[in-house]
Amino acid sequence: MADDRKVDDYRLPVMAACRYALATLCGQPVHSAFGVSGDLATVIEVAGQPGVRVWMQVESRALAGLYEVAMGFEPDDHDVVDFLGELANQTLGPAALNLPGVEPTRLSLPRSVSREEVPEGGDSVEVSGCSMRVVVGLF
Repeated sequence: MADDRKVDDYRLPVMAACRYALATLCGQPVHSAFGVSGDLATVIEVAGQPGVRVWMQVESRALAGLYEVAMGFEPDDHDVVDFLGELANQTLGPAALNLPGVEPTRLSLPRSVSREEVPEGGDSVEVSGCSMRVVVGLF
């Protein structure tokens, strides 16, 4: 089991990658947010010693608005779920290249999870009216 200091060694690069992915995708600044929850969640992981697991949670209507900003058209429900998975890929994929002990080629596919499966805590970010909570864990 990892101590908090070690989790931070992984959390900080993952959050930097998340901020970069959101800013690049939307062409707008990313800010810190507080008290974020949501009805849509995904999890993605990369194997290693330790392995790293990242959960993302967001309000689906807000993410649909962000999708429209990024893609230029209104999404359907499937597009919104896919978009969250793509954000997870664009966050952990690049971050994995710089995380000690992980195997970047062993990145999982993102999968939808219930909001109850997302651990407490984490960091929250906001871009273009969409706030997202990101939780990093080790396994």
